[in-house]
Amino acid sequence: MSTQPEHVLLERRGAVAVLTLNRPERLNAFAAPTNRALVAHLDAIRRDDGVRALLLTGAGRGFCAGADLKALAGADGPRDDDWGSPRGMIDLPLLLRELPQPSVCAINGVAAGAGFGLALATDLRIASTGASFVAAQIRTAQIPDAGLTWVLPRLLGAERAARVCLLAEAIGADEARALGLVGEVVPPEDLLPRALALAERLAALPRTAVRLTRAALAHGLTADLAGALQREYDGLIEANRDPDVAEAVRAFAEKRPPRFR
Repeated sequence: MSTQPEHVLLERRGAVAVLTLNRPERLNAFAAPTNRALVAHLDAIRRDDGVRALLLTGAGRGFCAGADLKALAGADGPRDDDWGSPRGMIDLPLLLRELPQPSVCAINGVAAGAGFGLALATDLRIASTGASFVAAQIRTAQIPDAGLTWVLPRLLGAERAARVCLLAEAIGADEARALGLVGEVVPPEDLLPRALALAERLAALPRTAVRLTRAALAHGLTADLAGALQREYDGLIEANRDPDVAEAVRAFAEKRPPRFR
């Protein structure tokens, strides 16, 4: 499960896979090898039954500054293959969202452009007090990518999302929490321990119920009430066939913590 370690590091902490963007000298800005490494790691994680949760973070003082403009400066403009294969920041958010494992993002500094979108593709997000978020693509005559045009209107509303994307207005950590972009803000020294503890909590949950809950929440973003209720019903039917349900009932009756598969 190792590829391009100079761009992305992978380590295991028990049942948690920790992915670290590792170009601190460039604030972990994206280049084609970064994308290829992330795609390869996420595919390996998806296939690994021993991984029950993912923690994504960045090395150094930034989470991800978006596109590596220095790497692009020698070209006439970005090419279709600048982010590697598959389709750069189009596919990465889908890979994250469609993982069978839940994900936590520890945002340790700036999350700009595609880095902003990558953070928002995870399930739960924790930011350090020094983190900031900016949809910076308009500054380089490009449009928001990595799913920002889908996520931001849903989280912020149309007008605020337009301000963030058209004016490239930066959002600080406390404001990001108030807006619902992150769930917690903690001091820098507490960020990784807190994020790892949260990932470990997710890893201890019943696998099938977690997968079905995440799928139902994603479906609910675009479904009407009847469709959401039907999805819940179908999910309950599947979940009730899982042995973890019987274990949860036994544990409740025996007044002990459940031991999920």
